[in-house]
Amino acid sequence: MVGEEASPSLPTLSDRDWERVRGALDGHVHAAPSLAPRWGDDRELAQAARAAGMAGFVLKAHEGDSAARADLLRREFPGLGVLGGVVLNPPAGGLNPAAVETTLRLGGRVVWLPTMFARAHVEHVGDTSGIPGTGRVPGRDPVALVDETGRPVPALREILDLIRQYDAVLATGHVAGAELEAAVRAGREAGVRIVVTHPEYHVPNLSAAAQRELAQAGVWLEKCYLTTFPGQGAGDLADMAARIAHIGPERLVLVTDFGQAPRGSPVEGLARFLKGLAEAGVPEAWIARMARDNPRELFAADR
Repeated sequence: MVGEEASPSLPTLSDRDWERVRGALDGHVHAAPSLAPRWGDDRELAQAARAAGMAGFVLKAHEGDSAARADLLRREFPGLGVLGGVVLNPPAGGLNPAAVETTLRLGGRVVWLPTMFARAHVEHVGDTSGIPGTGRVPGRDPVALVDETGRPVPALREILDLIRQYDAVLATGHVAGAELEAAVRAGREAGVRIVVTHPEYHVPNLSAAAQRELAQAGVWLEKCYLTTFPGQGAGDLADMAARIAHIGPERLVLVTDFGQAPRGSPVEGLARFLKGLAEAGVPEAWIARMARDNPRELFAADR
């Protein structure tokens, strides 16, 4: 059974815990190759996901494009829904419509706004070196989404048009504050599907009330396991469960954001996340919806 390799310091996962993972789609995971230390590579992640009976996962790379990597995994693991996209950090040219169109034409499904190079990330987290724990990468300055008047820059609007044309998803990355509001507003005006990346993380650090308002407006939001760890966000699993209860399950997707070497397997992390939410009182039907049904709708996984 998947999970036999669990660390002896962690409680054993039961068959019921693994049953929650079957059919799930984790919309936010990382793997090697990467500038940051990773738990495993693309193939190891796909092997673990298939063994657990997952529907698939969305592969994210702060270094740029992951669509080509996802395509290779889909060929090697038929039936496993591996999706990719592009993160608009400086290695991809920042807000680069050419990079976005290339990724989408190659089958990419998600366009992430800047992460470590978002203005809010630099201001709130203080890291201007790129990927934490690594050397500098090209383009140290933050990537600006709005002009001096607070309006989206033309490149962002062009990117949103491309996302709409290719029926892809806009993910907000590490954008926060006024830039997040402007990006979400422009995305809604462009008619694209939007998912707010780890809203409990330091950036954007959204309140439950703000998240509920976004969900009621049709915006999707991640509920991210990583943000329940000390120093990674706002609150623990009990706090996460309370926020889910306040917002409701309709526009929420459960993700791990795992792949960091110290965290262990993203697939096992998902099993522990779903187990923890169940133990914190989140109804099983809600967990199934947020881990299985909602991600498939958000990412149009069946197309």
